[in-house]
Amino acid sequence: MAFSQNTISQKMLRTAISTLVVFAFFSAAAAQWEITGVNPTTALYLSAHDITISGDWSTAVSTASLVITYTTSLQGTTVFPCFSSTYVDSSNVICSIDDTSVAYEYLYFTVTFDSIAGVQSDAFPFQSLPPPPEIQTASPSVGADLFAVKVSLTGLYFASFAANSIGYYKSTDVSTLIPCSSHGLCTPGVAGCYYCVVLSDLTDGTRIFFRVNVQGQNSLTSTANYTAMRCTAGHFWNGGDRIGSCVDCAAGKFQATFNKNTCGNCAVNTFSSAAASVCGNCAAGSTSPAGASSCTVCPAGSAVTAGTCGTCGAGTFSLAGSTHCTDCSAGSAGASAGLSSCTSCTKNTFSGSAAATTCGNCAAGSTSGAGASTCTVCPAGSYVDGNGDCTFCSAGTFSLAGSTICGNCAAGTFSLAGSTICGNCAAGTFSLAGASTCGSCSAGTFSLAAASTCSNCLAGTFSSASASSCTDCTAGTFSSASASSCSSCTAGHFSGAAASICGDCTAGKSSGASASSCTDCTAGTFSGATASSCTDCTAGKFSLGQASSCTNCNAGTWSAAVSSSCTDCTAGTFSDAQASSCTGCTAGHFSGAAASICGDCTAGKSSGASASSCTDCTAGTFSGATASSCTDCTAGKFSLGQASSCTNCNAGTWSAAVSSSCTDCTAGTFSDAQASSCTGCTAGHFSGAAASICGDCTAGKSSGASASSCTDCTAGTFSGATASSCTDCTAGKFSLGQASSCTNCNAGTWSAAVSSSCTDCTAGTFSDAQASSCTGCTAVHFSGAAA
Repeated sequence: MAFSQNTISQKMLRTAISTLVVFAFFSAAAAQWEITGVNPTTALYLSAHDITISGDWSTAVSTASLVITYTTSLQGTTVFPCFSSTYVDSSNVICSIDDTSVAYEYLYFTVTFDSIAGVQSDAFPFQSLPPPPEIQTASPSVGADLFAVKVSLTGLYFASFAANSIGYYKSTDVSTLIPCSSHGLCTPGVAGCYYCVVLSDLTDGTRIFFRVNVQGQNSLTSTANYTAMRCTAGHFWNGGDRIGSCVDCAAGKFQATFNKNTCGNCAVNTFSSAAASVCGNCAAGSTSPAGASSCTVCPAGSAVTAGTCGTCGAGTFSLAGSTHCTDCSAGSAGASAGLSSCTSCTKNTFSGSAAATTCGNCAAGSTSGAGASTCTVCPAGSYVDGNGDCTFCSAGTFSLAGSTICGNCAAGTFSLAGSTICGNCAAGTFSLAGASTCGSCSAGTFSLAAASTCSNCLAGTFSSASASSCTDCTAGTFSSASASSCSSCTAGHFSGAAASICGDCTAGKSSGASASSCTDCTAGTFSGATASSCTDCTAGKFSLGQASSCTNCNAGTWSAAVSSSCTDCTAGTFSDAQASSCTGCTAGHFSGAAASICGDCTAGKSSGASASSCTDCTAGTFSGATASSCTDCTAGKFSLGQASSCTNCNAGTWSAAVSSSCTDCTAGTFSDAQASSCTGCTAGHFSGAAASICGDCTAGKSSGASASSCTDCTAGTFSGATASSCTDCTAGKFSLGQASSCTNCNAGTWSAAVSSSCTDCTAGTFSDAQASSCTGCTAVHFSGAAA
């Protein structure tokens, strides 16, 4: 490497400075705070650097009072404080210096504790500005393309000046210095390595020179310490530093980009010749291993499978150089593996799908030619003949697809030769079985499609020749069977569509000639059968629509001429049949609406003239028939409402005049019929309520006057009929209650008067019948009780 004279002088000066021996001169009187050494002791860049100063600081009272200063050889007695003074321990303190203002200098340090300064140290050599940068090596030095490549330059570079530096380069084919595209310290903050990125597209073999400028000082331009070897695609760099160091890639290898130092193998199923930038794909149907210079074609009956040539299976084939095995196409078969072709199916056999290994026979009714993929069913209109071919059916016959014979067309159908079906004879034509054509129907007849005969038109219809249907005669006309036309109806007659005769207009209707219907006679008119017009009804008569005659108005109604109905006579009036007006009812008579006569007011009712109803007689009055008013009932009679006479009060009841009812006689009284009051019963008789007579009190009972009942005689008494009181039984007799007489006591018994029973004589006594006492037995006689 060449250097300038200035560079050599600077280098020698730094070397001399770095070998200086440090001498310390101190005053014997000021041995306190003596500096015994500094670290580092060699020439250093001062900016942002720490200097360790050694000595004995153990006697310092306050380490916090530490102050370190320095002076320079160039600035004489000017004292500078350290950027920071740090007490480390009793033997070491640190001075931090950040001074870029001076160049080569000797520094003198002084340590002060507790405001007592120590002796100034000897001079220590330092530098505060870097020397011009010196390029020592470049890496890489050869072999890589310079375009956008980072080149590292080693030399004396200082980290703190990286921001104030710039790199340049020039080449043998470029005369001027070109700034690096980007540049700086190789590792930020670490001195000694500088990089430059070159963006020039240099030619192969170009030599490169570099220069670095730091703080305005340029290094010498370096020697040509970089050679650009630009190997093109298809080549690689063999490590040489001259033209010709780029070598062709061998056959079977490739290099796609420039400036590479190796070539890659071609992949499986690719190949290359020498100096290839890419590997070519093997042609379809051929293969190769990795790193091949050529490809091998697969033989017939095989194909490329997973990068190798594999044998084709049964039902497939291949030609030489095939990329895959091809299925035998439909219509052929491959019975074994490794075929170069497939065998076509013979006539009347087939294979219906690809990759078949055998051919199948055609089904009955179908055929095939050689190499058929399917058997063709003989189409409709043909059949399979004895030779196995499809033949057209003759006229008048037909067949379905796949037939072995042709069938005759049915009556009413026909066919041409080769027909798939028999066509129906068109409407208006007909045919017999096996016909090739259809005949036309004559006038007055017709046929539907597929007819075997023509049918006669029905009465009421007609047709022309070849008719598909018979046309209905229009309304107002008619026809007989098999007619070719229709006739008009005469007046008074009509017909609907498709009529075989004209109908008579019925009574109550009329029509003109060629009428499709008869017109109804309107209400208030009438007509007889087959009439051409309708006649008006006279007064007292009416008709509804469609009337064959006018109807007389019923008794109790009336009408004017041409009436559609009769009007009811109002209540209180009447009319005879066929009346033109109504007459009012006389007094004692009445009528409701539509009355043919006036009704008599019945007994118990009455009315005035033109009455619509009779008024009921009130209770206590009566009337006879057709009465104009009602009469009051007399005393001893009564009537309910609507009475035709007054009714006598029954025996045992009574009434005053104009009574609606009779009042029952009270118990103990009675009355005869039609009585106006009741009479009290006499003693020995009685009556209940509503009595017509007083009943006799029966024997054994008695009553006083107006008694409602008789009182039973008590035991020991009796009475005859109608007695007013009961009589006491005499001694020797007795009676129970309700007695009509007293009963004699039997012999051996006795009773007092008014006794209800007889008492047995005691033993030793006796009595006759009806005795009032018992008699004692005489001596030498005896008796038991009741003797």
